[in-house]
Amino acid sequence: MVVEEALKQIETLLAQELTRFDAVYRAQLQSGYSSIQSVLDHLTIERGKRIRPILFFLCQGLVGRPSAETAHVAVMIEMLHMASLIHDDVVDGSMQRRGRDTVNARWDNRISILLGDWLMSRVLRLIPCGPEGTLNIFSDVVDQMAVCELEQALSNPETESPDEETYQRIIFGKTAALFSAVCRLAGLAASSKEKTHSRLSRFGELFGMAFQIRDDVLDIIGDRHLLGKPVGQDSFNSRMNLPLILSWIRCSEEEKDWLRQCLEKASEKNRERISSFVHDKKGHLMAQKQAGRYSDEASVILSGFARSKYREAIENLLDWNLSRKQ
Repeated sequence: MVVEEALKQIETLLAQELTRFDAVYRAQLQSGYSSIQSVLDHLTIERGKRIRPILFFLCQGLVGRPSAETAHVAVMIEMLHMASLIHDDVVDGSMQRRGRDTVNARWDNRISILLGDWLMSRVLRLIPCGPEGTLNIFSDVVDQMAVCELEQALSNPETESPDEETYQRIIFGKTAALFSAVCRLAGLAASSKEKTHSRLSRFGELFGMAFQIRDDVLDIIGDRHLLGKPVGQDSFNSRMNLPLILSWIRCSEEEKDWLRQCLEKASEKNRERISSFVHDKKGHLMAQKQAGRYSDEASVILSGFARSKYREAIENLLDWNLSRKQ
C-alpha cells in the first residue's frame, strides 16, 4: 500500500469517530475570552496527523467497537500532547512546526507557557469523562514526561557524551509512555479485561518507541518542506537523536571533537555537515533497523488479537510509520 494512502484509508474507516473528535476538540478550544481566542485558533488551524486519537479508536475496535462517545478521552490525549509540544518549543527555541510559526515565534515564550498550562487545565476538566483509572494513567504519564524533560534539560552536552541507554529512557518517558497510555485507555473505554489492557499498553509503548526513532531518522535525512521545519533542528536542540548517537559512538576522538564544534553552532552549513556525517557512518540505517525491531515486536503482540478490519488498520499503521516522510 502506498504510504500516503494508508493513513487516508484509516481515516475513512474512523470517519464517524474522527468527526466527533474534531467537533469536541474545537469546542474545547473555545475560551469565552476574545483576547486569547486568536492564540487558540492557531492550534485549531495547525492540526497534526491525529495519530494518538487514531490509535485510540483503532485499539477500541481491536477489543470491541470504537465509539464516538469516547471522543472526550481522545481529546484529552491530544490536548496533553499539544501542551507538551508547546512547552517543548519554548525549551528548544523552535520557531517552526508543521510548516507554520510556533506559538513562541508568533507571540512569545510567556504566552506559550501560559497556553500550555491552559491546555493542561482543560485536560484536568475532561478527566471525569474518561473510564475509571483515567486520572492515575494521566498522572503517571505527565510525571514521566516531566521527569525525562528535566533530565534532558539538566544534562550538559559539553561534558556528557550521548549514550544509547539514556536515549532509550528519555524517549520512553517523552513519547512512548503517552502512546502506551493511549492504548491502555482504549482498552479501559471498551471495558476489556486487565490482561488485555496490559497487552495494549505494551503495544503502545513499542509503537511509540518506533515512532520516535522514525522521527529521529527524518530529522537527519528528511525533506524540510515535508517536515515543516529545518532538517536537523531537533538534533541541534537536544542531541537526543538516535542516528546521531549511533554515529557518535563509532567516532574517533578527532571526529568527536569536530562533531562537537559543528553542534555548538546551529547553522544550515553545520546541519548539512552533520547529515552527511551520519550518512557516512550509516547512523540513520542502524536507527531505522531499531525502529523496525520495535515494530516487529509490536506486530507479535498484535497477532494475539482476533483478525478484524481494525487489526488490519493497525498493521497498516505500523508499516506507515516505518516509511512515512513527515
